[in-house]
Amino acid sequence: MEILPQDITPFSLPDLPLELQDRISNYLPNNGVLNLASTCWTFSHFRALCTTLKFNSHNMPSEDELREYFLKYYNFHHHTARKFEITEPPPYILGILANYPTITSISITCHHSISSSATPDQILESLTQLQHLPSLRQFSLQLGIRDVQEKDFQFLQYISKVSELRLSSNCFMGIALFPAVISQFTNLKSLALEGWHQVKRTKVLSSLTRLTELSLANCTSLSELGGLATLTNLSKLNLQDIGRLVPLSPLTSLQQLKILNLGSERQAGTLHPNMVPRLQDNYGAVSKLAGLRDIKLNVWIPEMGTSLAGLTSLTSLHVEGEGKSINLNPISEIPHITRLKLSLIRIPPSTVIPPTITELCIQHAITENLIFLSPLTGLKSLTIGAMIVDDVKSPIPPLEIEVLHILISHHRILQELGPLPRLKSLFLSGMYLGPTEVQWENYPSLSLLGMEWTDKYVRTRPPAHVNVVLQVPSTKW
Repeated sequence: MEILPQDITPFSLPDLPLELQDRISNYLPNNGVLNLASTCWTFSHFRALCTTLKFNSHNMPSEDELREYFLKYYNFHHHTARKFEITEPPPYILGILANYPTITSISITCHHSISSSATPDQILESLTQLQHLPSLRQFSLQLGIRDVQEKDFQFLQYISKVSELRLSSNCFMGIALFPAVISQFTNLKSLALEGWHQVKRTKVLSSLTRLTELSLANCTSLSELGGLATLTNLSKLNLQDIGRLVPLSPLTSLQQLKILNLGSERQAGTLHPNMVPRLQDNYGAVSKLAGLRDIKLNVWIPEMGTSLAGLTSLTSLHVEGEGKSINLNPISEIPHITRLKLSLIRIPPSTVIPPTITELCIQHAITENLIFLSPLTGLKSLTIGAMIVDDVKSPIPPLEIEVLHILISHHRILQELGPLPRLKSLFLSGMYLGPTEVQWENYPSLSLLGMEWTDKYVRTRPPAHVNVVLQVPSTKW
């Protein structure tokens, strides 16, 4: 149920054009907020601050029809409707929004699927309407796989005063440089240029000295990061999937950097021995970022523990492996590490995880047993996802875990963990548990977190002392 401010009254059908009432009456929820099914077009009120519009090629309203309804909707929520999130829009939607110069934020997603309302060409052509929105401060455009040219981004000249800009794609092709006009966006605080697969240079970014957040994720052809050296106000930098061997030395000037993502959404491939020296040089540069608190790596070599040991502010580390057994023990050299996430990795029995860890997440991993958890006397939160445990006959001492998430794993992991006397929250997803596979007496003070899982996955109702909470907790850091 959506919660509206007290001074906003829910919509009523009589306020709508007569020709629309029959089309939407079946989709109006009890609280009166208009939220149509995905097979039609959708207006919904989001947190009373943002209007979300979702369109579909089936049953698409005409421009006049939409303009008339939008006029009523916008005037009704005039004091809050400043931000719009638009999915698969018709090409005329920006022409309608251009009548409302107080709009501050627009986010457009157009993947050109079979149900899309417009082609990417039509959306790009319509973006000239942004010149009529002088109050616009946030703009986001997400497209599917797309060949682009410099002229496709001429619309950017109209929004050079924005403070947040995102231009992302599954794959932008056909352009070898970021649009030159971006260098004029000197007010930018947050910039995301994602999926520009043929761009190699970053020089155009060097003038954006007010940036505090930058994402160049999935820019797979980048050969240098020299344009980032002047961005000394950056606190968050996402370089996911840019390649392992892009020199990181320009980052040493970014002494305000707190969060750095060098991870990969794809399987990174086998690490050739000849690559190790260059990786050592790269992580030597990272070791000079004294304020770094959170880092994600798409490869781990033992020497990295020594490189990161001097980062006294570092508290969170995410390591992605290659499905192979790797030596994680040097992580113990990082003095104040408290949050650790391990992905695509085989955990050997000799692994020693730092006892300072309070939050541990293990996903897509293989291990012989869970004995490596035994020394973690301060562990409070454990997330296990798609993990294979070969041996469930090696008991471990009771842990002090308070929050446990098990995602798409075998129920034997519960048996392996044994009694958890301090467990307060348990979240199970994708597990089918029989009547004796959850020993509730092991969890004396427990709330179950999940959405419709109690009947679907667990064949016995929990006892009275277990509080069932129908919500899905976030597992993302």
